[in-house]
Amino acid sequence: MNRITLFAVTLTAFIGLVGCTPTPSSDAPKSTALSTQDEAAVRGIVAEFAKTWNKHDMKAMHELNTDDVEWINGMANHWRGNAAVLKGAL
Repeated sequence: MNRITLFAVTLTAFIGLVGCTPTPSSDAPKSTALSTQDEAAVRGIVAEFAKTWNKHDMKAMHELNTDDVEWINGMANHWRGNAAVLKGAL
């Protein structure tokens, strides 16, 4: 399975799981909306992730991760931590 297909499978699974999250109860604390700056920062990281993925630059893509990243690919491999994710994805 090539990396693009693997990414598509992983992304599809992630989107499917997000849709399965339970609805918070009325007792749950209400979350606040992201500020304009926070939303811009999130969108910037997502755009950079897509750009590095499309360039097939796995090292640059993984440099966007935080140290506590967890990565599960389409083959159900699960890596914890940026060093393990980078090693497993290359």
